[in-house]
Amino acid sequence: MNKKSFLLFVICSILIATMLPSCSDGGKVTIDCNNKKAEPNKVVNDSIALNVYIENSGSMDGYMCPGSELKDAVYDYVNDLQWLSSSMSLNYINSQIIPYKGNDLYKFVRDLTPQSFRAAGGDRRNTDLMQIFEKILLTHRSNSNVVSVFVSDCILDIPENAVDYLGICQNKIEEIFRKARRANPNLAVEILQLDSKFDGIWYSGHNNLNLKGKQEKRPYYIWVVGNREYLQLFNKEAQPEKIKGFKAYGAYSVPTEISASIEGKVFKPNRNNQIKVELLVDLNNALQLSKDYLNVKNYAVSNKNVGISSVKAITNERSRYSHIINLDIDNPTSLRGKTVQITFSYPFIAEWVIKSNDETGQTTMQNLKKTTGLNALVAGVADAYENSGKDHIEYGGISFEINNK
Repeated sequence: MNKKSFLLFVICSILIATMLPSCSDGGKVTIDCNNKKAEPNKVVNDSIALNVYIENSGSMDGYMCPGSELKDAVYDYVNDLQWLSSSMSLNYINSQIIPYKGNDLYKFVRDLTPQSFRAAGGDRRNTDLMQIFEKILLTHRSNSNVVSVFVSDCILDIPENAVDYLGICQNKIEEIFRKARRANPNLAVEILQLDSKFDGIWYSGHNNLNLKGKQEKRPYYIWVVGNREYLQLFNKEAQPEKIKGFKAYGAYSVPTEISASIEGKVFKPNRNNQIKVELLVDLNNALQLSKDYLNVKNYAVSNKNVGISSVKAITNERSRYSHIINLDIDNPTSLRGKTVQITFSYPFIAEWVIKSNDETGQTTMQNLKKTTGLNALVAGVADAYENSGKDHIEYGGISFEINNK
């Protein structure tokens, strides 16, 4: 072979090598998903006992004014939930649980007034939220079929030594929810922030401010506690985002395996030695808002060669899966025999909780949209569900293995 022919041969070889994947890196690969397949959608048909509690302390009087969005929100939301329940009890709550006479939701909400609050009784002066949660969660320690809905402004009465007090509150809330979780491992918690017209005395810690006639709005909260499957069922019929006055949402539940499946089994790398994979997952029980599922930042991947390009919702109602996670896998043959894990998690404390928190208990107009001690309450719940450090709470994981064909 002369020099010109040899040179031409070398150039052609280089061009072909750059255009085609190499034998070692460009071979076909198989992906085996190690997670269970999703089962057909099931309707929870167990008996659900719905317990509704409205805090009737003095700080809640201002929400009971004419035109209050709280009344509309509570009625619409609870009305949807009662049709999924086998029984419902309506209660006031402060230092004690005070059953409402009858189970007519319309009359119960219609009669929410400062006068009816006072007539119901109990200690309306200083609300002990730890005591309230303890009374509500006590039922869940003996009956896993109960779902509790608690409506409150969630203001902690802070004494002079606020720092120590908030820490004590956080630890007590953690203890209360841990005890309930031990009795019912599937116990989950949802915290909804809403706002409503407020016309009355605003209490903040041990201070107060008269807002009568000011046409102001104040935040309040709906807590939903119960078996995760029940809460997931409720969310399908009464979506939190659609409740009147809805502002924000957070939830905590136990980690669970995510049902998953791979679209296809054999993959051939493209010219960039990359394969694109559609991972079907069922996140229906994750108890997060729809936007949280689509946020790539909520997913962690165990291997740097695997990236998530996007997450999309599945609109086909017949599908057993809720979302598609689109994966880009680089140099897939180098991962032969390795298991890749994808974890879906959510913040330990949501940003909206931090922004809405007031730790001083000083009543100033700058704190009008904030709630004294809110962070301590939510952090106590988060501590009870902690499983992966103080940054995120893990909901569940997906795993798959890559092998050469």
